Amino acid sequence: MIKKTIIFLKNINLPDALLQIRSGSTTYNHLIAKGAEMKKQFLLCKSVFIFLLVVMLGLTFGSHDVEAADPPVWKGSVNIGASLQSGNTDRFNAAAGADAMRKSEQDRYSLNLLFNYSEEDGNKTAESYYGAAKYDYFFTQKLYGYIGLELLKDEFKDLTLRTIIGPGAGYQIWDEEIRSLSVEGGISYFSDNYKVAEDADWIAGRLAGNLMYKLLSSLTFTDQLIIYPSFEDIGDFNLRNEAAIATPLASGWALKFVNILEYDSDPPANIKETDVNWILTLQYSF
Repeated sequence: MIKKTIIFLKNINLPDALLQIRSGSTTYNHLIAKGAEMKKQFLLCKSVFIFLLVVMLGLTFGSHDVEAADPPVWKGSVNIGASLQSGNTDRFNAAAGADAMRKSEQDRYSLNLLFNYSEEDGNKTAESYYGAAKYDYFFTQKLYGYIGLELLKDEFKDLTLRTIIGPGAGYQIWDEEIRSLSVEGGISYFSDNYKVAEDADWIAGRLAGNLMYKLLSSLTFTDQLIIYPSFEDIGDFNLRNEAAIATPLASGWALKFVNILEYDSDPPANIKETDVNWILTLQYSF
């Protein structure tokens, strides 16, 4: 005799999601997830899916008007830095990062990665991972729409994972070899997963500015400022500013000095509002 097995997903709109399996006369019930947690995971996955879908559509259709031109290529840089001290204090610091951009007349892709690690007398004092991806589609030579994704993991901020994703619009004020400047505004879904503190998610605005200026033939200044004002708690906001000065050495190599300022107006208990990081790296451009 063949038993008939039926699988149900029950109560998906109620506080709990229940997986029910019936095999013959026997019924098995299994709680998948709390409703609030399930909803949060669904919204996060949906947001990431939308971001990837937009990027794939851009790859497929974004450059159809520029077939006669040379295909766009990726340009960017890789940088790495480290310091070691021994004696009365044993200290080790390491940092690595990469950024890349692919731009055509119709659209632009940009990527950014950053890793930072420190330890003193055998005790870890810093470890963070940051990644960002953004797709811009130009409606005119100056005006564009974008969708962006940022990820941050920082043990010393109690952050298991911070996810920021959302659309917006931007305006390219300058786009020249010696200078570039753009301003952006949009909305973002903010999700903080903590190791100790209670997880949180909310909707925020996004205001950003991106500047590059060649001060001299041997000195380039860049700055990216992003502010996320909360729509739910007036006065609460997050800020990230990454400023850098680079000077060329030879054959694509350069010395790069970076300052990263991160501010959270409402951090978890026992976590400071402001983090400042100074990094000196050797950079190779491609």
